[in-house]
Amino acid sequence: MEIELQKIILPKATVCDCEELYYRKIGIPTSDKIYHDIIVLHSHQRIAFDTYFNAFSILKWIKYTYANSSYKLKIKIKGNFLVSLIHMWIEEGGKVQYRTLNQEKIFSPEAGEFVFPYVTDNPWGSLAFVIESFDEGGVFYEGAYVGEVKEESPVKIGIGICTFKREEYVKNNINNIKKYIFNDEQCIMKDKLEIFISDNAQTLGNVFDGEKHIHLVGNKNSGGSGGFTRCMIEALRYNENNDDKLTHLLLMDDDVKFDPAAIVKTYRILTLLKPQYIDAFIGGAMFKMSHPNIQHASGEFWHGDRCESFVETYNNNRNMINIKDILENENFTDANYQAWWYCTIPMSIISYDNLALPFFIKSDDIEFSIRNLKSLILINGINVWHESFESKYSAPNEYYTVRNYLVSASVHGVKVSKERILALLNGYFKHYVCNYKYLEIKHFCNAINDFVKGVDYFKSIDLAELHKKIAPENYKMVSATELQLDVTDDQYYHDIGYNPHWSKMQKWIAKYTINGLFLPSRGYAVLGMWGGSYEQTYRKKFLVRYEVNSKRGFILQRSIKKFIHSAKLYLKTRKNILKCYEIAKKEFFERREELWNFDLWRGQLKLD
Repeated sequence: MEIELQKIILPKATVCDCEELYYRKIGIPTSDKIYHDIIVLHSHQRIAFDTYFNAFSILKWIKYTYANSSYKLKIKIKGNFLVSLIHMWIEEGGKVQYRTLNQEKIFSPEAGEFVFPYVTDNPWGSLAFVIESFDEGGVFYEGAYVGEVKEESPVKIGIGICTFKREEYVKNNINNIKKYIFNDEQCIMKDKLEIFISDNAQTLGNVFDGEKHIHLVGNKNSGGSGGFTRCMIEALRYNENNDDKLTHLLLMDDDVKFDPAAIVKTYRILTLLKPQYIDAFIGGAMFKMSHPNIQHASGEFWHGDRCESFVETYNNNRNMINIKDILENENFTDANYQAWWYCTIPMSIISYDNLALPFFIKSDDIEFSIRNLKSLILINGINVWHESFESKYSAPNEYYTVRNYLVSASVHGVKVSKERILALLNGYFKHYVCNYKYLEIKHFCNAINDFVKGVDYFKSIDLAELHKKIAPENYKMVSATELQLDVTDDQYYHDIGYNPHWSKMQKWIAKYTINGLFLPSRGYAVLGMWGGSYEQTYRKKFLVRYEVNSKRGFILQRSIKKFIHSAKLYLKTRKNILKCYEIAKKEFFERREELWNFDLWRGQLKLD
């Protein structure tokens, strides 16, 4: 039978108006407009659909699904058109190949539907198409890539959203799902979706009362790991009480935007998966909300034994209106985890004995993937737009990042010696001291000191109460105009590029004065949220941490008193590592199954 594989989609005002992610205007500059999801073309205007959302990845469809041949383009148009079928790929050496497979002239004075078969013996790259209107006012109504399949697997998706005081994001995303999925009679998954919202702040009230497919639960503020785990539990309970059982759970952050077409595409792929990929996760890329055409990540790798830098991001900073980047983004990676900004998990994996670890935030998605992921499907057109991490800088994250890494590495038996942890502590202590990040030193050391207390302490933690204790130890981000120092983009770009050559004497002086801490201070530097070399921070009285996109930041001041306090905590932490680290690591490994089961979460979430 012939089915719709991938629908041609156009920009949506409530999602993204970057039209070049959807289609490109070629040749004549025009002011074509979108009217109710159609495109009206001018005379001799060409529109190309060789874009991130609308190119068709034959490479991925052939590898993962039964829809692996006989691809066709089906479009609805009115007017006098030339339709060109395109195949594009990257040759060895990185050169983009762009070949026209076929061209047909179509004259249709009334809206009509036309089908064009793709014929190619090259399974690489992507298919696309270009339309050219010979007359003024030609109309493109809709289109889709279709294919032949023998059968479809039954699929029903649950979306799990964990939220904390992000009401407007959640409402906007739910409204888009209602408009483009629940209320669209033509949508292929109209009745194949349930939404579970864990409201950790309990501020959404009754906003979704009476909504048939939306399940809102007030949850204890147990962080992302508690909120997403609550969604898992609600999905399990749904399957216990309903015949139309969920086959997959899609976990999504609350502070994102997404095109509902990504969910539909996920659904279609799941219905056609080959048996060897039936347990695959489907992930979504993360784009930057401030620069909607720039991708932050598509695929990530957790290096368990690389404690200094254990997360590697793939396909970072790709410009996804560039054809080469679009094609290279489809290359296969060895990514071994998928972040929960968009992660589709088979329900066959989720159980009351296989939930997330109680981390509150940070690394819960990494650890769950390392424990359960067999294969990960990433494909263009499935993504979210996320607020930049720089604009959300938080010193307390250091506590969660370090502690949760140690727990994750331990439960998975990664060989990280106490000598490595001592070296890590030493390196970060020096860096943070020279960058006046005394709060980060406190959080870093407390993370290690809490880890070495062992499993029973970890299980006994009240996640909400711990966060209440940690969260205030943070910086207040304000606009550049509110900072007490003059901050400009020009100074920022100058200071982050400052890299003088130091003589041996200068290096010696810097080393034995703690980068000038015991010398008179002078001036200030404007740097990013992270980083800061010894040369850039040497003898500075203040350091301005500045996020150039949002024009916000905070000021750090050097302090001998805070340095002495930090040094005492550092020495205490070294002692604890030498005495207790190996014991704690062994204990976490041997008792790991106690950490991800329902009994632990029942107490954390106060469930019946």
